[in-house]
Amino acid sequence: MSLPIPALPIEVDRIRLRRFTLEDVPNVLRLSADPSVHDAADELGSNETEAAAYIEKQNEFTDFQPGELFDLAIALRDNDELIGMTTLVLGDGTAEIGYALHPNFRGNGYVTEAAR
Repeated sequence: MSLPIPALPIEVDRIRLRRFTLEDVPNVLRLSADPSVHDAADELGSNETEAAAYIEKQNEFTDFQPGELFDLAIALRDNDELIGMTTLVLGDGTAEIGYALHPNFRGNGYVTEAAR
């Protein structure tokens, strides 16, 4: 059994799930500066060079490959501002999802939208 594979970007009510771009570096660093995010996702980096390397590595992955972990940016739909990330791993008819959201955007239902 396989899951349907959507095309990127994925747009829902208030957010867009998309690949990271190098323009996201400042917001990746802002996200990574939160200790709860950094502890779970230190691969985001702690300086511009590391954040850019993370983005370039993520963009090498093929979208939604079974067994492969990859991250997508969670961005506000109206201005494309990066507010978080979601990590996806597809299995045989299953999917695992993780997320990190900047503290300023928590509690607003964005992750619930991303998971739908």
